[in-house]
Amino acid sequence: MKVIITENAPLPLGPYSQGILSGNLVFTAGQIGVDPKTGKLAEGFENQVVQALKNLEAILNKAGASKCSILKVTVYLKNINRFKDFNKIYEEFNDTIKKFGLKKSPTLLKLMEYFVKNPERVLFEK
Repeated sequence: MKVIITENAPLPLGPYSQGILSGNLVFTAGQIGVDPKTGKLAEGFENQVVQALKNLEAILNKAGASKCSILKVTVYLKNINRFKDFNKIYEEFNDTIKKFGLKKSPTLLKLMEYFVKNPERVLFEK
């Protein structure tokens, strides 16, 4: 196991690391839209998402990985109605879908839209 630390992402505020390399897997700590050069939170939703993804990419790169290596992402949105906005930015960030010719499932997208519009119906997510 190897601890990953980079100056290109905000340093942790607590007793944890930015990332851990275990075998060929990289596990990262949660990232928010703080610019590591200024220590300030980016202004606005889109800018915060973009900065958080840049921070994630910096940790992955330091570990010798890339955006194409991402297996799972967990995102916590303060406002679930911004889900589509986040998805658009994330799709541009991680172009694996385009790169490998993968297609999104229209059924899955409709289901996700339903839950975004009706969050009170979602009782559990894993």
